[in-house]
Amino acid sequence: SSAPADLPGALEAANARVREASREDTALLGGTCSAVGVVLEPTSVTVAWIGDACALRYRGTTLTLLTQPHVLVREYQRMAMLDPEFPPPDLLVRAIGARDDAEVEVRSEAVLPGDLFLLATGAVLRAFGDGLDAFMAQAVARSGRSATALSRELVAGAWARNDGNVLTVLVTGAGDDEELRPVAASSFPKSA
Repeated sequence: SSAPADLPGALEAANARVREASREDTALLGGTCSAVGVVLEPTSVTVAWIGDACALRYRGTTLTLLTQPHVLVREYQRMAMLDPEFPPPDLLVRAIGARDDAEVEVRSEAVLPGDLFLLATGAVLRAFGDGLDAFMAQAVARSGRSATALSRELVAGAWARNDGNVLTVLVTGAGDDEELRPVAASSFPKSA
C-alpha cells in the first residue's frame, strides 16, 4: 500500500487505541485529542486530520490553511448561527477518542519546490489569529528558511500570544533545500 493511503488509517488506528484504552481504564474515559499528518512526495502532499490540529502551506509569501478545524464554532459559522458568546473557539466536534468512527478528513495538494509545510496545534492558530501571515513572512526571513529555526520561532511567537495551551509546531519543506528537508518540531511548554 502507499504512504498517502495509509495516513488516514494511521489516525483511525490511533482512535481505536484511545477508545480501547478508555474501555480498559475508566480514568481515561472522555480523553480526546486532535491529530494531523502529512505525506510529502515530490509532486504532492496528502494531509489527514481530525480535530483542530492544522496543516498550512507557505508558498512564496502566501500562507494557506490546508485543513479546516473540526470545532463547534466552525459548524455554527457554516450554518450562519454564530452567537459571539457561544460556543468556545476550541470545542471539538470531531477528535481522536471521541467515538468509534474517527471521521478523518483527507485532502491532497500539488507541491512546488520551496513550499514549506507547517503542522500545528489549534492553539497556535488561535494565538496568532489574523496575524499569522505577517508573522510567518518575518519568521521565514529571520530563520533563513531553516526548518529548526522556523519551528522554534513560531512556537515562541505563539507562546507570547497564548492563553496557556500547549503549543507544537512541526515544519518541513519541499525541493532541493537541504535545510528544509528535515522535519523539525518545537513545543512549549517543554515536558520535564
